[in-house]
Amino acid sequence: MEDLLSTGYIGDCHVDAYAKILEIRREKDESLCRPYLYVSANLWIRVLQKSMSKMMDYNFNKWDLTLAKNVPTQINSYDCGVYVIKYMEHILKPGVTNWNDCEDWAEKMPLFRAEIAYEIFKTFTVDDDV
Repeated sequence: MEDLLSTGYIGDCHVDAYAKILEIRREKDESLCRPYLYVSANLWIRVLQKSMSKMMDYNFNKWDLTLAKNVPTQINSYDCGVYVIKYMEHILKPGVTNWNDCEDWAEKMPLFRAEIAYEIFKTFTVDDDV
């Protein structure tokens, strides 16, 4: 991060400002320096705003974002799809959604990926007559 900021390599004023915010947050708490955790909501609101602006006049930037407590967050930049699947499985369970029992998701990611791969593999190996 320091290399990108000091050399001006990033070059875009919005990206530079965002990178500076991440740098300040990281100085306060190392665990907050995971850019992929911050981009998601803002990115999708902008994409939604751009695509919907052709159909209706509505400012999605005025939406209030509410963050649930204890929701597991990914610790890398590549498990996002698995996290989305696990979020949906968890939310669709009957009853109140309790995120406290999901604290070990990061440790279980290899198992989750293997389970997903197995489910996909099964769809190609099941005999149609069965």
